[in-house]
Amino acid sequence: MSTDPAPAAGPELRVYLPVEDLQPQFAAYLGTPTRARGYPPYAGQHALIVEVAPGLAIHRVVHLALTSVPSVEPGILFVERQFGVLEVHSADRAEVAAAGQAILAGIGATAADQLRPRILYDDVIEDVTDQHAVIINRTREASMLLPGETLLVFEMTPALFAAVAANEAERAAPGNTLIDVSMIGAAGRVYISGTRDGVEAARAAIRRGSSMMIFLLRAHGASSSASGTRVVLPAPGGATSTAELVRSSVADNSSSTASITGCLHSMQPMPALLQPCMTHCFVSSPEYTWCNCHTGHLSGSPTSVRRTRAGSVGMVRIFLLTLASSSRKVMVLL
Repeated sequence: MSTDPAPAAGPELRVYLPVEDLQPQFAAYLGTPTRARGYPPYAGQHALIVEVAPGLAIHRVVHLALTSVPSVEPGILFVERQFGVLEVHSADRAEVAAAGQAILAGIGATAADQLRPRILYDDVIEDVTDQHAVIINRTREASMLLPGETLLVFEMTPALFAAVAANEAERAAPGNTLIDVSMIGAAGRVYISGTRDGVEAARAAIRRGSSMMIFLLRAHGASSSASGTRVVLPAPGGATSTAELVRSSVADNSSSTASITGCLHSMQPMPALLQPCMTHCFVSSPEYTWCNCHTGHLSGSPTSVRRTRAGSVGMVRIFLLTLASSSRKVMVLL
């Protein structure tokens, strides 16, 4: 009787989610240093998010994707207690689809093998109190929730479906504010704020997306798909405008004193576009203030779009204050 251990089964495909046309706020969230440990995506790119079990099998998935399509960029590689997660992205939708096909072929799975999404809870909370906003803002990883706004919360499984929910909600109502997205763990959670009409539009988009995903998975059965199964939503009216390079101008009625704190940037995520490496701030007439604010990192070649981190804004580090007397004072914030 043989005592050799049985061969290990292949990886289980839990989630296979193409996310097309990343929206500015969600792309900025994905590009923050705590989220994208690899190459940050920017608005307009296309992403693929894959989750497998056991967790370490994700390294085989990474290898399959990058050896088949070296031009795709890995943004997230995460191994949690039981599962492994990979996010890759590219400006070319065909490259993302090709990487996805290589992953499916390599692990012997189809997009229809993934788990079905299920909404566990959703709610719309109007007129958020200031105390409620403060305590949410202590742990949020995207933009700030302001008192008096309407808050939309969603919880769903598997957790990674929160990524599609957040992106499609922003596509449907770009005027809303993305507060937080929890997309790794037992359940996914999305926090979105805005007007009542805005969050209701986002709520409807998430529900439509979940229903459409379930329908497509059932319709595909066990058939193979090169690009996988994606959420298809009715095209919302209006387009999302991209942000200009940040230039701030501070007005001050006093010719001798200016508020230096007015030159500080908040830690709000910026739209995930190429950002300037520094910001100039002008204070009225006899006073000129130059703020050196590092917003990116160098991670690619000099001509690469990857050379600027597009997800978050650093705090101003150096002030050069020039007065009417032409004297210059340097202040450094650590």
